[in-house]
Amino acid sequence: LTDGDHMVLNNLRRNKELNELGSKAQCPQLIWGTSRAEVFEKEYGKQDVILATDCVYVTKSVRPLFETISQLLVPNGIFLFVNSCASICS
Repeated sequence: LTDGDHMVLNNLRRNKELNELGSKAQCPQLIWGTSRAEVFEKEYGKQDVILATDCVYVTKSVRPLFETISQLLVPNGIFLFVNSCASICS
């Protein structure tokens, strides 16, 4: 469970605690982009599955998101991206 925002991370950590997940889940900060993903990878490794939900609010964040996914997802891994439209969609 990751996020870039400290307030969201605090909520994630609290939910982890309330659900008694212990070491089954971690909640580190992840800022998108290649260089930061490299640092993250050194500590947490590559991932088999990455789930991203409602995390893109502006188009300029799409490139850093996909740079991060490219860096952190194992070959043949699964990336599931779910995002709702923040404005009226036509």
